[in-house]
Amino acid sequence: MKKKSRILGNESGVAMLMALTSITILAVLAGELIYETEVYHKIVFNSLDQLRAQELAKSGLKLARLQTLAGKKANQALAELGKAAPISQVDVDRIWQTPLLLPPPVLPGSSIGVRDAVKKLTDKLDLSGSLVVNIYGESGKLNLNRLVWRPETRGNQPGAANPAAPPAPAPGADPNADPLLKLRQSFAVALNEMLKQKRDESEEFRLKYEALTGEILIGNVLSWIDPRTEVDGEGVPKQSYYRDQNPSYSIKNAPLYSLEELHLVKDFDDTLVDFMSKNFTALLTEGINVNSIEDTMIKALFPKIAEDTLVKFNEKRTETGFSKPDDFWTFMQTLGFGQEDKKVLDDAGISIVTTETAFRVEIEARSGDARKVWVAHLGAAPPKPTQAPNQPVQIDPNTGQPLNNSNTSPSGTASNDNSVPLVVYLKTD
Repeated sequence: MKKKSRILGNESGVAMLMALTSITILAVLAGELIYETEVYHKIVFNSLDQLRAQELAKSGLKLARLQTLAGKKANQALAELGKAAPISQVDVDRIWQTPLLLPPPVLPGSSIGVRDAVKKLTDKLDLSGSLVVNIYGESGKLNLNRLVWRPETRGNQPGAANPAAPPAPAPGADPNADPLLKLRQSFAVALNEMLKQKRDESEEFRLKYEALTGEILIGNVLSWIDPRTEVDGEGVPKQSYYRDQNPSYSIKNAPLYSLEELHLVKDFDDTLVDFMSKNFTALLTEGINVNSIEDTMIKALFPKIAEDTLVKFNEKRTETGFSKPDDFWTFMQTLGFGQEDKKVLDDAGISIVTTETAFRVEIEARSGDARKVWVAHLGAAPPKPTQAPNQPVQIDPNTGQPLNNSNTSPSGTASNDNSVPLVVYLKTD
């Protein structure tokens, strides 16, 4: 009897041990299942946040294009009204300069009515995230692609309208008579003045870039984008530098899409690219916008301008701005700059404009832990290639307009242009 009870006791102990083991295993499996479920949930929610942030960034880009279109329409209305306009150029420019914040913030000191209105708008938007859009003008800068491609010749000369095929010089033509030569020289002169200003401001910059000149830097950029140029800014075969890099890479021989590409160009580093980006652009521009020009550029274009004169200029463009180029030159005459100064710029191929046609858009979208930062350039479409001889004209079945004729007038008129600025460059993360 004792033997039997001993056996039963052993069996009970084994059963209990097995039960405890089973419970332990089940607990481990349950814990693993809970952990994996949480991980999967986290992955799914992160993916949703990433998707929401991306869609918010897309929406921000669309809103930026509409904002610049609104600015363009306001400029057209301002031009039609002339002196009878109740607003100034500064007021019009605020349309596209004003940052877009969604959901809209409630400013300190806002009334209860304003707070309620902001809350209603926020509830209606239901963004599940936040969006910040900043727009900056690029027309106050010199277009580096104009070193090779002149916008005033587009559609008039064979090859001149195609940004990938610059017009070849006429046989027997004097190289010094190249209409682009003065423009390149003026760019180099302006860059030398900018370098001088920067060296005067920073001893570190002066010591690091003392040997560089505007001619060298402009020559290096020219050799990068111009397939006809054989030497760089230092007069050596342009392929040699890029062939000796590790790894080696090819020269572009085409227009710049963004100044970020300057990182690939000989002699350019982060500091110089940042320096160039303040006064140069790769976007198509009609000229220098004197309403958004930097002080550095004003000093480069008008080297004789004094500091007190510069202060008066800045006060004028801050108060009312210039609604047309004639207004700018009339004001400059009061500061001591006349027709001779205008002729210098005209001869250099640099025109003065007062409206913005090229923009840099910075977008930051957030949803949960996800963050998207986009940079876009908005501007005019690149020129179309000139129609080749004997090439049949193709007709768009929807519009009835020729597809491949660069001389075709664009849709819309100067007084009623509803075309939204195109995205000519987009950098996403």
